Amino acid sequence: MTKKFDAPNEGHRFRTTVPEGQLRRLIEIQRAYSAESRKSRLRYPNPDRLDNLTLKAIKKLGFVGHDLKDLVDAAPLDVKGKGKGKGKKGSGSKGGRKLPDPNVVLSEVQSSLSNAGINPVILTSDAVSIEWNMEFLDETKARFFAPTYKAVFECCDVANLIEVSAKGMAELGKITGYLWFCSPENTRGQAVGFLVNPNRYDVIGQPQIWHEIGTVQGIPDLRPGFAITLKDKVTGVKTLRVVNHFKSMRGGPKVTEPVRYQQFKLLAKRLGTPVNGCKPRVGRYQLLQMFKNINVGRGLSDHAILFVTEKVDPGVKPVDGMCLIAGDFNDFIERNTHVTDPLTQAGYKLVYPTDSTSTQAMGGRLDGFFRDLSAGAACGGAGTGEFADDVTVAPIVVSLK
Repeated sequence: MTKKFDAPNEGHRFRTTVPEGQLRRLIEIQRAYSAESRKSRLRYPNPDRLDNLTLKAIKKLGFVGHDLKDLVDAAPLDVKGKGKGKGKKGSGSKGGRKLPDPNVVLSEVQSSLSNAGINPVILTSDAVSIEWNMEFLDETKARFFAPTYKAVFECCDVANLIEVSAKGMAELGKITGYLWFCSPENTRGQAVGFLVNPNRYDVIGQPQIWHEIGTVQGIPDLRPGFAITLKDKVTGVKTLRVVNHFKSMRGGPKVTEPVRYQQFKLLAKRLGTPVNGCKPRVGRYQLLQMFKNINVGRGLSDHAILFVTEKVDPGVKPVDGMCLIAGDFNDFIERNTHVTDPLTQAGYKLVYPTDSTSTQAMGGRLDGFFRDLSAGAACGGAGTGEFADDVTVAPIVVSLK
């Protein structure tokens, strides 16, 4: 099945399903990457025992070298020309990663948060949500970067997290004191989840697993949608939160595009028609591009940390039921409206809809937030500045180089 679209989407023939021949190949690619991911998974050392760590032990964990300042037996490995391995365990097949110095990462992240004016949340402040692909977060990575994660998550009330595991989320719960929720993992150990500040929100009912979003055309190891309902203890407003991790472009952007289209369509079907009435505004979009930081690089994650603020205008009484949809959608969401049409045509809008700032190390705005808008002048109109529905101001971007 195909549909012909005109500009601004380059006029190419856009498919809404993957043809059978391409689908077979795509499934093969997906299975091969899953096997490689399981085989080359990184494990992180105990951060309290770094003084006794050896190069041999570092390589056994899957790293090709390190950036630690003190090591018992040698200087950091020279990995020039390496890191493009063919999947052999310990060969550095995940981009030739070096083990970062967790203290350096913490210092750089704290500086970035300060430079962006991002501070720990308090009960009287506007609520803050973040979206972050944490890149294969397991319990060892959570413990290794624990102070950094604490510094980030104390600056938000809700964290929408991608590429996490249940054990990794449990560790984050211990580190932050926040409530944690995790979807089922695929065979790569990838799930999506939430951290929720219990001082700000009550969780209403049980989390919902939207399995159909992860079962498109029989492609293995896709991720489900994951939803929770929260009640703000300050405003009393109930909102639905949904976190997603859509099919990657592995296999080709155009070949995989129909999968993401179907995932957006299934997501829109689950959400249904937006509720009528006034709702909190979502704006003040801020990005921490730590992958561009020369001292951190991709050591923490190859995705930016996205922050948005939720604001209730004075004199406005919001209705229950606003939806805030976050995720790594693995497409150029600000311009490839072919793919996002099912959601936007159902009444949901991308926050900062025209911004193209990269959210991932290889380029492109793959991550973001969608929400449903208020209706009518009684809700304060379309808003202005960084909280406008069609905001034109640039986001705050921090990427210390």
